[in-house]
Amino acid sequence: MKCTDFWQKERDLKKTAIEELDNALKAHKERYSWCDEDGEIPEGVETPCICVFLDNVGPTDVNIKEVIHDKRGWWFSCEETEYGNDIEFQDPYDISCAFQIQTITELIPETKKVKSAEEVVPQTVSLLDREDLKQRGFDGSKLTNKELAEIAAKMNDYYLDYGFWDDMQEACIQLGIPRLEETEE
Repeated sequence: MKCTDFWQKERDLKKTAIEELDNALKAHKERYSWCDEDGEIPEGVETPCICVFLDNVGPTDVNIKEVIHDKRGWWFSCEETEYGNDIEFQDPYDISCAFQIQTITELIPETKKVKSAEEVVPQTVSLLDREDLKQRGFDGSKLTNKELAEIAAKMNDYYLDYGFWDDMQEACIQLGIPRLEETEE
């Protein structure tokens, strides 16, 4: 039976989670460690506990001790939760799911300069109707759907620069959409 491709959706989520983990590490000069100078996790320090899928081992719960991402690539230093053995792996896609990667990112503290690891993704205007125009004093009553789509496309050129309403107003002005008071005369 046909169904949603959740494997691909999880891959996409993992990709975003990995990008955010990378952003968090950049704020800490490409490296973050939960360990002391001896490479041990100090008592009372909360480390990310995640599940990884390692070759010849299968799913393994680990406490992350250190994460590095530099020009040489990724490196994760961990400790098995069950036996306490040290484990290393390089591929962030070995981490079981995006939520587990998020767990690592959330336990990396913010810095004075970097407060968030989130990717700023431009949003597109996908829904614009004649009532939106009317609320800002433009006459959209005679516009075709194609003309509304043109306004939305023009808004996308500005979106996030000013905000939805200001972007809409700017797009309407540039496209010559009449004001309500002009059409009422």
